[in-house]
Amino acid sequence: IENGNGGANQEEATTLKPLRNTREGRRKSIFSTLKKIRKKKKKAKPYVTPQELAPLTPRPIPSAEPTHTFSSLPCPSPSPPSSPQQHAANVTIQRVLTANPLLEAFGNAQTRHNANFSRFSKYTCLQFHVELSHVIPKCTLVGSVCETYLLHKSRVCGGKHHQQRGERNFHVFYYLLAGGAVKGKEAGDYKYVGVPCTNVIEGMSDAEHWEEILGVLDIFNFQAEHVQELVDALTIILQWGNLEWEGKGHDEDGSTIVTPAELTVLSELMRLPE
Repeated sequence: IENGNGGANQEEATTLKPLRNTREGRRKSIFSTLKKIRKKKKKAKPYVTPQELAPLTPRPIPSAEPTHTFSSLPCPSPSPPSSPQQHAANVTIQRVLTANPLLEAFGNAQTRHNANFSRFSKYTCLQFHVELSHVIPKCTLVGSVCETYLLHKSRVCGGKHHQQRGERNFHVFYYLLAGGAVKGKEAGDYKYVGVPCTNVIEGMSDAEHWEEILGVLDIFNFQAEHVQELVDALTIILQWGNLEWEGKGHDEDGSTIVTPAELTVLSELMRLPE
């Protein structure tokens, strides 16, 4: 260490010597302690003798019979469900799985890009019953709630426009007519559907799809009168498209029906006077 005049500062050097000695002393003490620990480890026994292990061995069970059975466990295995419960669970699962084809019949249509293109959106929420009495909670499917929205309603009345582009209206109209639900009527008798460009969707004919729809309605406990009401509602929509209108003279806001025969059929379906 040098002072301002370029010479060594003796006082500062003497004061640093004790500090240096102290640090070296600490290091030596640490090294000596580590050597002692290593020597003790070398002298230690590498294994446990049988005499030392004897107190740790478990005592033999005097009786050959087990002391505990599964019935005495705190959480016994659940018993299988009864027949009515199993039947109800199977019906619920079947309804949840078969609801999708029913919704697609009313909300899907053939387009140029896809023969079964969805023209609506849906959100399905599954409902479970949870039993917390077991170690692992048991969940049982008990139902579902489905919300539909964004249905492309304008496709219903755009039959001619869709036919020109090689498309179809919603599937359910073609299924209805191909299945013979409306006696004496075909798809060509209604302007909203017209003659379809095809009668096969995903490997099944329209008539076969209608049989599938009837089976799904039966799973949901639709009675015969309920199915007939559904058929009448769909037929009214198709029959409404056969009405033709024209302006009423100089009255720009008025119009008259020029197809009275179609109006008569519609009034009979709706059970209303003309």
